[in-house]
Amino acid sequence: MFRRFSLIIAVFFAAVRPAAASCGSGSCSVDPIVHEPSEAGRMRLDLSFQYVDQGTPRVHDHRANVGEEPNPDHDEVRTINRMWNARLDYDVSPRWGVGISLPLLARSHDHIDTASGDLNRWRFTGVGDLTVEGRWAAWRGDGPGSPAVTLTLAGKFPTGRTGAHNETAAAEVPLQPGSGSYDAIGGVVWSRDLPKLADAPRVPSLFAGASYHKNNPGSRGYVIGDTFDGRAGATVPVWTRLDLMGQADWRVRRRDQAGETPEDVSFTGGQSLHLSPGLRWHWREGLSTYLFVQLPVYQYVNREQLSSDANWHLGLTWEFSAPALGSARDF
Repeated sequence: MFRRFSLIIAVFFAAVRPAAASCGSGSCSVDPIVHEPSEAGRMRLDLSFQYVDQGTPRVHDHRANVGEEPNPDHDEVRTINRMWNARLDYDVSPRWGVGISLPLLARSHDHIDTASGDLNRWRFTGVGDLTVEGRWAAWRGDGPGSPAVTLTLAGKFPTGRTGAHNETAAAEVPLQPGSGSYDAIGGVVWSRDLPKLADAPRVPSLFAGASYHKNNPGSRGYVIGDTFDGRAGATVPVWTRLDLMGQADWRVRRRDQAGETPEDVSFTGGQSLHLSPGLRWHWREGLSTYLFVQLPVYQYVNREQLSSDANWHLGLTWEFSAPALGSARDF
């Protein structure tokens, strides 16, 4: 038990290393869901806010100056992403669950036009793309603390705004709140509760998983690069109302495809490692608040891209019971 507890604490404190790197497409890769076996009739509403300030240019794996890697069209200066997300999950049975989420994005973006040298700015807000997910517990043990393996499959639908613009031009397709594409996301998650520590109010838990986001042509045939995420995390209750959490996420994003746009997609794609310490505060049973700070410790980008020093993810989770549609025998 001591070794397990030491491992969880090590994961948490390792996540406080300072670093700087990009956060992929401007959204955090933190997974705030508590991965526990499904319980028929359980419903979870999660409201969250993410803040990602991409203000540091990066060439390959090091910081750079704006325009250090010349772009034939424009040089990126800064992008600030603010995203509110509403997610509703429902456990249909002990094996099946469904979820739906919809984001609202507020984004500001500055870049310098290569030909004129002018600074161009965009400020816009819009609804993002709707995601619908299905979950199936492919395997779960019978006793308390037994591990479980859950498979997920989701579809992303083009409900988001795709026409954001400033006074003279539309924003680049990757900056739009919506991609205009139908996408698919598949994943697998292993999770397990550990033995309860002495006097702890809740049991500690571990999870590890991987997901792949397959993107299709969207606005003007532009294709945002496919993304692979591999992540692992732990939760340790330390007080009646307080949990310590830590996560590590390895993200690989392929280059975009320009479609009918004039974008130079050689400035897209890369890979990164994020470490994220977090806290969860339980106001009462079923109602909690969480906070993660995401610290990218390594990143390699293609040519020059913007990066961030720290990303923030704040949320409120409410769990409650709803009528169950399935029984314990459902497969």
